Amino acid sequence: MATPVPENQSIILIDTSGSSRTIELPPVSSSLGRLITIMDGTYTAATSNVIIQASGSDTLLDFTSTSNIFSTNGFSVTFMAGPSNNWNVVNYFGGNFPG
Repeated sequence: MATPVPENQSIILIDTSGSSRTIELPPVSSSLGRLITIMDGTYTAATSNVIIQASGSDTLLDFTSTSNIFSTNGFSVTFMAGPSNNWNVVNYFGGNFPG
């Protein structure tokens, strides 16, 4: 089950020490221009991946996918809700970008 990003948070630290986590971004239509940063807070994403998914028909990263798997320890990624129902990546730290 996916964990939704709370409306009042823009930085999300994920605890991946026990198992993989799935995070659902809010709908772009209600978030246009919003920045959300998701980080591997326990530096264990290589063992327990983080799956980031878009809501409904929104897309993420390359305008076609609805989710992506992050598996680099200590990664962080910042998304911005942009036009065309897309979550755009504006910053990424953690080696090669997944996808």
